[in-house]
Amino acid sequence: MKINLIVYFFSNFYMLVFGLIFILPLFYSSKEEYDKVKKIIFGNKLHTYIGFFGIVLAALVILFPMPSLPKTDSIIILGDFIPSVVILIISITLIFGFIRNSKILSPQLIKKGDDILTSFQIPIGIISIIVCAIHIVAPEAILI
Repeated sequence: MKINLIVYFFSNFYMLVFGLIFILPLFYSSKEEYDKVKKIIFGNKLHTYIGFFGIVLAALVILFPMPSLPKTDSIIILGDFIPSVVILIISITLIFGFIRNSKILSPQLIKKGDDILTSFQIPIGIISIIVCAIHIVAPEAILI
């Protein structure tokens, strides 16, 4: 199997799954209900490792893009640039979530940072799902 297709599959899977996870607050009526789910999803160090995997995946998406149309071979790196940036943003957000569980910062500062991350979480999730859908429908389109 070609590595391009493997990277393509994992990049779309990563964007879709974490896009859906990031929009979870939209489906809960109170912050307390979402906090219970958040502890299950982000209550361990797994999301940190997945964040580092995402950084590697973002680099692989740039290095092994989907084959482009013959006329655009000179700008093949642009084909998967936007999905790579979205994966990188998701990964950085997941890694910053590790700070939430650390005891280095004060609880007030962690709560403030958590509120900021949660406010960016929903737009990042929506953008991730949209980019994933476009990337699945038109994988050879330039700048998608």
